[in-house]
Amino acid sequence: MSDQFRRLTLSSAIPFALVLGVGAASANVLDNAGFEDGATSWDLGANTFISQAHPNTDLNALLGTCFGADCYSFDTDDAVIGNEPTLFGPGVVSQEIQDLSKGIYRLSYSLRNGSDIDPYRVAVSLGDRVIVDGAPQTQVFGVYAPRIDHYSAVSGGDTVLGFGFRHDDSDFYLDDVELVMIDDGEGNNIAAVSQSVALQGSFSFLNRIQNRFGRAGSPVSVALNTPVEVADNSGGYVSPTGSMRAYMSGYGDRSKWDDGISSRRWGLEAGVETAVSESLDVGATLSAGHSRFKTDTLLTDNTGHADEYLGAIHAHFSPHAVPLYLTAAAGYGFTSNDLERTSVTDGTVVARGVEATQWLGSVELGYDWKLGKSFTLTPYLRGDAARLDQDGYVETVLSGTTLLPMAVEAVDQDAARTVLGARGSFDLSTGRRGARLTMGAGWAHEFETDRMVAFGHTSTSSGTGGLSVTFAGSTAAAIPDEDSVVAGASVEAPVSDEARIYVGYNGLFASGNDSHGAEAGLRVVW
Repeated sequence: MSDQFRRLTLSSAIPFALVLGVGAASANVLDNAGFEDGATSWDLGANTFISQAHPNTDLNALLGTCFGADCYSFDTDDAVIGNEPTLFGPGVVSQEIQDLSKGIYRLSYSLRNGSDIDPYRVAVSLGDRVIVDGAPQTQVFGVYAPRIDHYSAVSGGDTVLGFGFRHDDSDFYLDDVELVMIDDGEGNNIAAVSQSVALQGSFSFLNRIQNRFGRAGSPVSVALNTPVEVADNSGGYVSPTGSMRAYMSGYGDRSKWDDGISSRRWGLEAGVETAVSESLDVGATLSAGHSRFKTDTLLTDNTGHADEYLGAIHAHFSPHAVPLYLTAAAGYGFTSNDLERTSVTDGTVVARGVEATQWLGSVELGYDWKLGKSFTLTPYLRGDAARLDQDGYVETVLSGTTLLPMAVEAVDQDAARTVLGARGSFDLSTGRRGARLTMGAGWAHEFETDRMVAFGHTSTSSGTGGLSVTFAGSTAAAIPDEDSVVAGASVEAPVSDEARIYVGYNGLFASGNDSHGAEAGLRVVW
């Protein structure tokens, strides 16, 4: 191939696409696509040349004048340039694109029939993929037909685009060729985001359970936090100690990760506990919520929403007369995700009802230091873990969409973290009923930070020498930081001798992501 031919790589197209904005169409990876610079960047067969006659736009078009069966041939075993070019012969024009990124591409071009006698033949290949097999075609004489579009997976690397022409009666014209990537697969990171959102929901659920304890002694017996004295018939005062506690709350959180990834969650939670002995409480909690999340990539805008259901049984053990406690929770979660990828130029593909299940658990050990009449400092160590199994799926194409669907593999994901922290509790005197203010902070360490999926699309072959081309890869998103700071605060205030309202905040702060959550509810003892 002549040294004068200039080659355009995809890397030069990406900055232009970034200027257009997230979700914008990629740029044309072909050089001199309208033949306005003559033969520059194209390798012309003996019976193809640049003409100023019948241009589609501007001045020039490529004129094909070849006739006879030898105008082109298919051959994937005798490559001469690039990545297994398929078309050879005097009626062939081709261009090599160096280091073409793998992905799904749209090939567009305009053709004009130079004669009113049909048929004529056109063959098109991209790499080792035959897109058009040279079957006879017909077209209205004298005008350019509507733009012709083809879609193909490309395996990547140096890749040759070739056109083969044959018209036994006359000639025809090629103009305004465009090869653009419409999908790089990175939009499938929405499935990876859904993993992080689900696992984060589990850890937040476990955190709310643990925060309901957080002190030595039976949490049911001290559910009102400070002794609440009421008058008996003799005129004296006693401290009620119920054996049951129920609670209900609403919660919500908002999280952000690097690369413009965000999520929101809200829901309701309810639970009940009972004191089975002086040292042991057991209970159960159920939660139902909804989350929405999004991530924007170079070629697609990607969104998802999920219905989330979580349940756990838990126990709180605190030896009598020792300011030490151990709490444990184990549960199950179910998530149903609806995922969507949208291109501003090529439409939308969706996946509905993508299910994920989780097993989750938490253990916390803490010790109370009484540092004054009204203040208690409680250092603690916690371990949280979850196992997520997310189903694989095949995307569905919405009506009129040209964005090609992907198959995303099922994934098993583990998550585990430790939290080393401390809480400070202030018992406040508010009449004969006490209130409590709690603040805390800690250091969290994640042990499993993988959040990724594998995906693929296989194009179908057509015609002589055509090969199926599989576009496959993996992508990750919403990856948690290994180390982060957690902090929280809550206030409980009495509304009666048996009930209290509470409001709480919990935050996570790291270099790559942060999260802010709130909870408000009612606790009742009887």
